[in-house]
Amino acid sequence: MVLYERITQINDKVESLMSSVEIVVAGIPQDVFPPAEIFSPAVQGEGPCVQYGIFSALHLVWKKSSAAHIGFCTSHEYLNFASDADTKRLVESHLSKTILDKYGLDDATKIRKAVAGFDLLVSSTQDLKKGTPSFASVNERIRSTPGLKKDDLQEFLSLILTTYPEYESLLHEYVKGTEFRADSLFVMKRNLFDEYCTQLFGLYDEFFAARAMRDYSKAELVALQEFGHLVTHLFFLHIRQDSSMKVRQMPTVTFEETATPFSLKAVSKDAIPVVFASNEHFAPFLGVCIQSMLEQTSPEHVYDIVVLESNLSDDSKSRLLLMADRWDTVSLRFYNPTAMISGRKLQKNTTDHISMETYYRFLIGDILPEYEKVLYLDCDTVILSDVAELFATDLGSCAIGAAIDPEIPGQRRDDPSLATYMRDVLHMEDDDPYLQAGVLVLNLPGMNKLHSVDEWLCLAGERRYRYNDQDILNKECKGHLHLLPLNWNTVVNCNDRRLPIIERGPHPVLNAYLEARKNPKLVHYAGFEKPWDAPFSDFAYLFWDFASRSTFSDRVLAMRVGEQDTRKKNQSFAQRMFPRGTKRRAMAKKVYYWISRT
Repeated sequence: MVLYERITQINDKVESLMSSVEIVVAGIPQDVFPPAEIFSPAVQGEGPCVQYGIFSALHLVWKKSSAAHIGFCTSHEYLNFASDADTKRLVESHLSKTILDKYGLDDATKIRKAVAGFDLLVSSTQDLKKGTPSFASVNERIRSTPGLKKDDLQEFLSLILTTYPEYESLLHEYVKGTEFRADSLFVMKRNLFDEYCTQLFGLYDEFFAARAMRDYSKAELVALQEFGHLVTHLFFLHIRQDSSMKVRQMPTVTFEETATPFSLKAVSKDAIPVVFASNEHFAPFLGVCIQSMLEQTSPEHVYDIVVLESNLSDDSKSRLLLMADRWDTVSLRFYNPTAMISGRKLQKNTTDHISMETYYRFLIGDILPEYEKVLYLDCDTVILSDVAELFATDLGSCAIGAAIDPEIPGQRRDDPSLATYMRDVLHMEDDDPYLQAGVLVLNLPGMNKLHSVDEWLCLAGERRYRYNDQDILNKECKGHLHLLPLNWNTVVNCNDRRLPIIERGPHPVLNAYLEARKNPKLVHYAGFEKPWDAPFSDFAYLFWDFASRSTFSDRVLAMRVGEQDTRKKNQSFAQRMFPRGTKRRAMAKKVYYWISRT
């Protein structure tokens, strides 16, 4: 009993020591931070200590934290706490939950275990001889810092040597060498942290007192952060000289973009979420689509428009927001899903309108976790009725609501290989409805029950599908599909070729399509012929009517004029050899898909 109590006391003491860790993360309000409670976000460059730059966040919590270990990172740079980390410095494009797990940044317990037993953990240095550009010494590298004044450097070095003469040999060895500290990422015991901050901010304050800091440009202020990194390294070298201190240099990871949250909250519990996916090229056409939707909205409903994008320009975003701001019950937000698909091998075919954005619909469940039902609409559409009516669709136990693709039954009769493909690959019989994926009512719990977001993306990485994500949805949602009326996804008679194909299919499908054309609630410009390219094409007049009232009217017109002159010149070899809508292109597709199956 006594032994058991003693072991319990030891375990409690170890747990207490491990739990007392706080890592300050310097960033700006737009940044996303790891959710683990061990991280304490702090806005840099605010308040009376703005001249400290990134170290201002550290100054704000210096006297306030009571943790036994205190650390420092920035929103873009972190210590790599992965147990098997061996590379000094790694770079990731975006911050995501998967990436956080990869580097041990999602679990406070992992970090506490990594810290336990050490007096000081600090980021690894860089070998300047191996960098681009390379430098002959640390002295040369520091002096090349943009905005750094030569007199400032001399003054700060003099302050160090005057205040801390014990650093003289360490400083001289460091500036002559090529191992350079480019950051100040660390975790250290409280007593060391107090000593470090006393040195860092004492030197900074004495330096600032002799200068008119208000006259410094932004670049000159940023350059002064090099002095903080210099103090960090000298402090590390000094502590390392004490053999009783347990010190370790750690690998790091840098994130190039940290403004995208892990998910979006619902704007209200009763909101109607409408999701679009677009890139910069399609932004004007997205704008026309949203204009058409806004004109049908009702003041009785709240609409939450979410645009999934990775490269929309500031101009495009401003135009979209300006348009949405004219309606009091409409919210419009942007979300960049790049991190969620980073490293995935997804099938793309830009000549057939298959881009990375088409896969964003698989991510909606993780992006909007607070909603149970979501509308997904392609942006090459115009909306002629209130989407609140579409959202009210009762899906029952079905995972997805969609209209059939009226062209597929006729295509199956014309092309035996398609019928074979749908039977052998998609496991769809002749009487199984094949959905058109441009307009979807998604039951998010139902979709997640079929597959997690990660599993949907794994399926999208397979290269055996003719129609990419649409085929995946048809295969995996078979038996879980609620059919929508065709007037909620009325595809145009593309280049006058779609209707003849539909006519060769079952007459009930033809009749339903013709009836939908009489009173469409949403027109879908599916196919290669788009109204902005062909203003006299089927239902193109609707697009141009809404375009004239959108904030993109000038850009749509400019693209129409400019593309007429450059389209042929910019065509790829494949586009010239196999023009869209030709039998030659159709035959080439058949050969490609036959090869991809073998």
